[in-house]
Amino acid sequence: MTRDDPLIVVLGGTGYLGSSLVSRLAALGVRTRAVGRRQAWRTLPLIEHVRADVTCKTDLAAVVREADAVVHLVALLSGGRSWRVAEDDPEGHRVTVQPMYDLLDITGADRRAPLPIVTAGTTTIAGCPDRARLDGTEPDRPGTAYDRHKQAVERALLTATESGVALGVPLRLPTVYGAGAGSPGSGVVSAMAARAVAGLPLTMWHDGSVLRDLVHVSDVASALWLAVRHAAALGGRTWLIGSGDAIPLGDVLRMIAAATTRWTRDAPVPVVRVDPPEYATPADFCDVEVDPGPFTAITGWRATVRLEDGVDAVVRATLAETDRYRDARKPLPTNRISPS
Repeated sequence: MTRDDPLIVVLGGTGYLGSSLVSRLAALGVRTRAVGRRQAWRTLPLIEHVRADVTCKTDLAAVVREADAVVHLVALLSGGRSWRVAEDDPEGHRVTVQPMYDLLDITGADRRAPLPIVTAGTTTIAGCPDRARLDGTEPDRPGTAYDRHKQAVERALLTATESGVALGVPLRLPTVYGAGAGSPGSGVVSAMAARAVAGLPLTMWHDGSVLRDLVHVSDVASALWLAVRHAAALGGRTWLIGSGDAIPLGDVLRMIAAATTRWTRDAPVPVVRVDPPEYATPADFCDVEVDPGPFTAITGWRATVRLEDGVDAVVRATLAETDRYRDARKPLPTNRISPS
């Protein structure tokens, strides 16, 4: 690898999705600049880690200089982990949206050819469509501040693609889970795994029949990389990423409880229904199943991690972060999930 090889810049490269993508690129030998405000959790060969605040336009311009493609994974998360951002929080626009505006301004001023830019959004931009299976034809009905911020990022990127400034590829993701690079993960699976390991009941805000399409973070990392590679064919519209299957959330929680029991030998924790909190949104009660067929037809991408294996790995990663694993009767094995 030399300085003449294409350079991929990952903004948000130390976050949950970003660090998993960077690990994927390292395994493939892709020249990468991982940009984040946090210290990288480990050193990887062929990866340049840069600590920078991309909400500062000057810093952003410096880190994307010489980039052959950019993956934009910057967003404001409540507490660093949750998408439930307050409606009146001005940081949402400053952290999630403004860096894309600045990136496109920098790109338009400094380049002659369109810059491939991939970004990760959310299927909840479509709100609660009449049908559970999403195919990308649903009208946008964003219901939360986070959805609206992600929609603004997409629209700016697609407008810049129409004008020839960028080659934009927005991906929309359903529920992402899994033990990522240096983390047990985020979202409902990791939160419930933490409760199960602590011996607490697993709570749900409904009868458990709500369907979710869960896609593993390593499969998302693979999709992001393929989006970069196929940007010429994909640029100019949004693309759905998902496993293609949906499972009741009650079944997912029972799967977490059973996986925890396998490693701790404790009795399974109960799965119970509780009243939804005030911050629950309509999307929390909508079925979601994603059709990734159009993206697959161009890139060949498919979700490869079985849900049972992914959940088991989250439980083991959660145990490894606690003192309880020392008392487990079984040693924790290595992760069975290979890079997708």
